[in-house]
Amino acid sequence: MNHDETLDPGAAAGSAQSNSSAWAGTATAIFWAGLLAGTLDIAAAMINSNLTSGSPPTKVLLGIASGVFRQRAFAGGWEMPAAGLFFHFVVSYAFATLFFLVHPRVRLLGKRPIIAAILFCAVVWSVMNLVVLPVTFGRPFHFDLKGFSRGFPILVVCFGLPISLLARRYYRRHV
Repeated sequence: MNHDETLDPGAAAGSAQSNSSAWAGTATAIFWAGLLAGTLDIAAAMINSNLTSGSPPTKVLLGIASGVFRQRAFAGGWEMPAAGLFFHFVVSYAFATLFFLVHPRVRLLGKRPIIAAILFCAVVWSVMNLVVLPVTFGRPFHFDLKGFSRGFPILVVCFGLPISLLARRYYRRHV
């Protein structure tokens, strides 16, 4: 704010209003990025689970819900897969928000979206597998090379890349 704006309450209000509309634009971009990435990610998880073990799609959602509801998740009705889907999107939106907050501060993210997606997914994978899942399910981390070699590229393509590309597009247009 310059000296003239400090004397004009209308200018300060205009500045606050533009900050508010900028945040609304960022929140909208995060909403779409989280929705797209979360949808692609859960669809890929369901397809992968079905192809590798013949599991129905709801089993993935029940597995997610069991992090909170334990064994009750597998005995519940439609509410448990819905809860699993809800929890999945909470995590998706949390990571999408993190990426959007970090993006303007790390120049590489905007210049190299594929590299950014890979690095971002390394963080996502690490946080989920080294912190969230062990704490949630009370079991220590165990590295599975086969699972990682199948799951990490899916995570990058279905989750990291859409968020990286949408953040890049948003910040090129609005900053």
